[in-house]
Amino acid sequence: MPTYCPFCGGRLIYDSRVKLYTCQSCGVTLTLDEIVTEREKLAGLAKSSNTKRKDMQGYLKWWLSSKKQVEES
Repeated sequence: MPTYCPFCGGRLIYDSRVKLYTCQSCGVTLTLDEIVTEREKLAGLAKSSNTKRKDMQGYLKWWLSSKKQVEES
């Protein structure tokens, strides 16, 4: 059962009559599928951010090693 809003982090309350989750903080109303989808999007953004960081670190390592080779020559 989801306990926090994927948009604002507020507390989600489940309404069994309409089968929806409502955020107490921002008021957004979501189904369970929508909550799962939003959390997957957020996880994907974090993953792509980490991938970019690793790519940049790899490039920097390569660039610095090529500079070191030029200085040694």
